[in-house]
Amino acid sequence: MEAAGNISFDRGTDVERFNAEIGYWIAEPYWNKGIITQALRQAIGDYFNRTDVVRIFARVYVGNLASMRALEKVGFQKTGILHRAYFKNGQFLDCHYFELLKEYLDYRPKYL
Repeated sequence: MEAAGNISFDRGTDVERFNAEIGYWIAEPYWNKGIITQALRQAIGDYFNRTDVVRIFARVYVGNLASMRALEKVGFQKTGILHRAYFKNGQFLDCHYFELLKEYLDYRPKYL
């Protein structure tokens, strides 16, 4: 048996202690079925409700439009592009930066 996907939060420390980075992936057989959007919505709602974090951010490789769209569907806003931020497979890639502030959402858990 293999995992279908994962969502994790990496909380900041010191002056960034009220921030968390979200990371996620979903196995290819489950792409384009709305699963990651539903899972993100629930995981983020639970995380905001159970912690004192006020801001969650995500970084997405250029070209990963499905991931960007999933973030936007759950309320993230793109706040910038970090140019040539990653070096992968012998080339530099841009990174799209997204954030979600708790104060902008009524994030009681929403179940689809």
